[in-house]
Amino acid sequence: MWACRLAWPLPRFYTVYEGKLSLKDSFVIGISQSGRAADANEVLARGRADGAVTLAITNNADSLMASTAEYHLNCSAGPEVSVAATKTFVTQLYLSALLVAEWSRNSELKKALRAVPGVLEKTYKLEDVIGQAARRYCFATDGFILGRGFAYPIAMEFALKTQETCYVRTRGYATSDFYHGPIAMISDNTPTFLFAVEENLYEDAEKMAEKLHEKGADVFAFTTSTNLLTKVNDGVLLPGKNGVEALFAAVAAMQIFACKLSLAKGLNPDAPRGLSKVTITK
Repeated sequence: MWACRLAWPLPRFYTVYEGKLSLKDSFVIGISQSGRAADANEVLARGRADGAVTLAITNNADSLMASTAEYHLNCSAGPEVSVAATKTFVTQLYLSALLVAEWSRNSELKKALRAVPGVLEKTYKLEDVIGQAARRYCFATDGFILGRGFAYPIAMEFALKTQETCYVRTRGYATSDFYHGPIAMISDNTPTFLFAVEENLYEDAEKMAEKLHEKGADVFAFTTSTNLLTKVNDGVLLPGKNGVEALFAAVAAMQIFACKLSLAKGLNPDAPRGLSKVTITK
């Protein structure tokens, strides 16, 4: 038996500050669409040299990252031609969840993940409904996106997608953190998007929706809660019997929303201005 600790070193610790950190007995994971991220590859290389277990999750089996790490999980999502890399995000999230399920021997999580393809199919059938909702915000220039628990990273990803494909100055926050200062930026008709996909966080989301309405915000919800939808201006009821299934439904729904909003603004969501397909950071 051996003990393993997850290590989360910031790449700049190596690439900018030339620091030294022992990653022995650590599990170092690099996640990159192209597998060409110089900073992440540096962390993997340092980790492997220190004797860490290293894993790459990419959509390119022939990438530098795939060969730098000891192990590689390939998304097998096909060529990624969109700058937004939406299908890579979904598959990397799925592979990461599968890794957790296998590592923890969590049969409940495995069962939920087996249902995800069907949940995604149901979500894609909501394309017209989501597209109609997105057109309501075609004149938006800024906004806020909130989520908690499983939904927090999805809120952050939605903020990024609306920034790069729609040129909307959105900002993502944890729902709980938004009370501590940022909520002061809400004024009349401020577009605010709320993600709620876990039953134990429905009440928390409902309280936030009420608070936002008091301040005059225009609130849109991505949720599996029918009750929350009665407390917002608009929203989409997601499929999913549990938080894991609903998480992936939220991913698909927010990607469709960003795409439809971009098109409503007369933009090309696959080729945002000033961006290239692969960005190399150090």
